[in-house]
Amino acid sequence: MLFRSFFAIPFVASLVLASLIRWVGSHGRGEQAAGASVGIVFAWAAAYELGPQIWPPSADDNNMFYMIAAGLLIGVTFDFARSAFVGKKETPRVRYVEMALALLFGLAASIWGRGHLDWWTFMLVAAWGIVALRITIVAQDNSPVAAAMLASAAAGLSAVAWAAGLETNLAFQFAAAAGGYFLLNWIDPRLRFGMTMILTGAGALMLVGLRLSNTTYAVAPSLLILGFVFFADAPVRRLFGTRKLPERWLMPILTALASLLPIALAALAAHIGVNYEAS
Repeated sequence: MLFRSFFAIPFVASLVLASLIRWVGSHGRGEQAAGASVGIVFAWAAAYELGPQIWPPSADDNNMFYMIAAGLLIGVTFDFARSAFVGKKETPRVRYVEMALALLFGLAASIWGRGHLDWWTFMLVAAWGIVALRITIVAQDNSPVAAAMLASAAAGLSAVAWAAGLETNLAFQFAAAAGGYFLLNWIDPRLRFGMTMILTGAGALMLVGLRLSNTTYAVAPSLLILGFVFFADAPVRRLFGTRKLPERWLMPILTALASLLPIALAALAAHIGVNYEAS
């Protein structure tokens, strides 16, 4: 029952929804908008786990539904406008706009989720900016590897929440949704990370981490350690050197396996931090 509710349903829902968006979309738009599946499934999970979403929303992390809904609206609008006016071209001007939009969204979501502006808000936004930039860079070269990083980081958040004795349902459901998208992206590497995926997929990662840190600052070191997941492809490339990897199939799996080390260290740090805080 728990497996079906907290893993199987979000996993299958994300996989099926991403497949439908990919199939219905035309002129490459479906390939870029498929990432909306992660945001839609996470929004549903947030509404289910956190209860009725009040309107107007209050400034706290119980209103993740509205934050992700805003990310979906902004991301889909940006991706469709970009597809219509720029196409698949990656120009410096487009990248600057993307990063500025990502930072503004991260800042607004962090302030809204915490209810105030403090030093931890700025640290979250800085970390979010690095993650968004890193995912964008990796996805341009190999989008399944970027999807593997996102799914691994989501699994890492679940491990941190479990090790710290915090609520795990939302983290597990997000990890399942990210895993469903990764599976499709692994099968079909033509899927691309647009702003929709950045603001809702990576955005959900930031919001779950924000909720955990709002519960206790003891998990803050763990969240920073999880950031190394987004560089897990580096040791894999260094290990294999100039030998060419079958990028499509093997590289994402090896990246996910390399992510196990920072995930384990983050979970250990969370367990130690929470127990130290309680003593």
